[in-house]
Amino acid sequence: MITIGTAGFIVSITVIVQIMRAPAFHNAFGYLCISKLIADIAEFLINALWTGPATLLQLDESATNSFIGRTLAQLIFFFWIAVIYSHFQIAMNRMVANAYPTRYNWFYLCRG
Repeated sequence: MITIGTAGFIVSITVIVQIMRAPAFHNAFGYLCISKLIADIAEFLINALWTGPATLLQLDESATNSFIGRTLAQLIFFFWIAVIYSHFQIAMNRMVANAYPTRYNWFYLCRG
């Protein structure tokens, strides 16, 4: 978990930087991808810094059921739900882009 968490963290940061550099991704799809990657980064960090060492060191139940362990479990669940929700948003974005290409800007134009 430590290796995968660290590798995932590095790859996610790299992809965010590449999305921000590419003008083609300065739209709703690019921002949705960045939001998913931010949630991924949080999951990877928790796995690399807490779950992996706790598994590797075989910490007893008092450490994993502590306040910190429970809080981190809730955080990883929160970010997992955020990743799933981001996947859904990206899928809806791509469906609109493919099914209604002429109305895409109407659906996703920032009216702020």
